[in-house]
Amino acid sequence: MLSGHVSVAWRLAEEELAAVPIANAELQSRTLQIQVMQGRLLPAEAEAFAALLARRLDEL
Repeated sequence: MLSGHVSVAWRLAEEELAAVPIANAELQSRTLQIQVMQGRLLPAEAEAFAALLARRLDEL
């Protein structure tokens, strides 16, 4: 199957899946962003979730 690393990282960590990178520049150009409107104050729960998500993605 074709999949992004984030989608299968936990299975790779559990050694339930093997991954073979595809050496193709066009397929490596995807990005993931967390976006919030400028000046918007998020509710505490949403802010905590965005921070958790950013930390977990940095770990990958």
